[in-house]
Amino acid sequence: MEITETGQERKNTKEKILEAAIELFSERGVSAVSVRDITKAVGIKESALYNHYKSKDALLDDILEKFMNEFGKRTFSEDKIETQLDELGPELFLNNCIIGLREKLTPTVEKMWKIVYMEQFRDPRARDFVINEIINRPAVFYEKAFRLMLEKGMIKPLDPKLLSDEHSYALLTMSYEHMLLRTDGKDTLPVIKKMFAHCKFFYENIRK
Repeated sequence: MEITETGQERKNTKEKILEAAIELFSERGVSAVSVRDITKAVGIKESALYNHYKSKDALLDDILEKFMNEFGKRTFSEDKIETQLDELGPELFLNNCIIGLREKLTPTVEKMWKIVYMEQFRDPRARDFVINEIINRPAVFYEKAFRLMLEKGMIKPLDPKLLSDEHSYALLTMSYEHMLLRTDGKDTLPVIKKMFAHCKFFYENIRK
């Protein structure tokens, strides 16, 4: 009699495949990892992978979606900007964003980020992801925050979009530096201090 997976077993197998792909892709790059490498890491037959994913391309699609859901949407959610601004004020709001960023930079998220950076020059999906999720999503988030600060009279009459670009691009560079240091097992405290120093300097120059 043929033994089939239950719904929970299928879910667990799919999660294990995705986890193995994230691990291997982040170490070697997508093109250097075969389906056999992934199934060997999971401990399943190659044919079993195709019950869940049609190809490595489908795996990369899932990784990008997971990255967006676990990091981008949660870190730069616009829903609570106004509430947090009212409760914390502008300077603490900016600092709190950095704390939230660090909390969500889990080892898995960092591996997915590494995959995206490695693949951005080879795969248009990765390039689009970098532009839309890593660059534009934080910029839109901060533009809304600075616009609200301006409307509430918290900052000088400056262009919210320009403020967002100046702030978010600086933090993006520092986040990338943080990830590189973590990859090599080096001390990340200096770059974390740099992030908070940037927020303090930035706010001091735009406050009323």
